[in-house]
Amino acid sequence: MAPFMILYRTKKIIRTFEMEDAPMGVLLEIYDFEKLTGNTSRLNMHVIFESVEKRDQLLKMPFAQGLNMAHDRLQEVMGKIK
Repeated sequence: MAPFMILYRTKKIIRTFEMEDAPMGVLLEIYDFEKLTGNTSRLNMHVIFESVEKRDQLLKMPFAQGLNMAHDRLQEVMGKIK
């Protein structure tokens, strides 16, 4: 499945995500940006899984490194939009 993403400038990102060769299926991810100061925001993430079973499979995986890489990339992209 091809990824799908919508970017609402400075407010929200909605995207699908599928990790190759992983049993978790397709995720729907919603990222909301909450303004804290003139230069900073808090990122609130809401992830929707195809099922509870697929969510539980993901939670058993060592995914923290991949998640950090994704967030670093998001920070890089958003920094260019300022």
